[in-house]
Amino acid sequence: MLSFLDDWINNELSIPNKETANLPLCPYAKNAWDGGRVDVSASSDLWADVYTTIKDFDDSFKVVICYSEEHDQTYEELEAACIALNGWLAEQGKDIWLLSFMDNCAMIFVQRLSDLDDASRILATSGYYDNYAREDYVKLIVDRAKWRQVNDARKKETSS
Repeated sequence: MLSFLDDWINNELSIPNKETANLPLCPYAKNAWDGGRVDVSASSDLWADVYTTIKDFDDSFKVVICYSEEHDQTYEELEAACIALNGWLAEQGKDIWLLSFMDNCAMIFVQRLSDLDDASRILATSGYYDNYAREDYVKLIVDRAKWRQVNDARKKETSS
């Protein structure tokens, strides 16, 4: 799996792309990967692993990739579960965001909502999202920014 991730990050995600204003598909992936700020966790029970990762997330890593080669969900089901959990996490004031990906295995990326939203705001000023379909932009960027506002409000309520 580490070999797959290394190849994917270096030869796909880090290559400039005309669809993203000649920036890499994921401009932050290579730096995080090469800097040892990505953890990879394998489990036959993907959602139990995701739960534990969320519960124990302590910023030792920027991203934790939970993966399972023994998944029984479609990508659409995996993504829908992440979307639902993201809303619940924001409502709880938990600064965590889940992203799904599926290739030969199911992967859930666990990271800070605030970090992802901050990075997204920087990318927006570069034209990175200019070629996104409106529906995708709303679903991936606008909705996430709204959940961050909910998350920030919940954290303020609980700290008062």
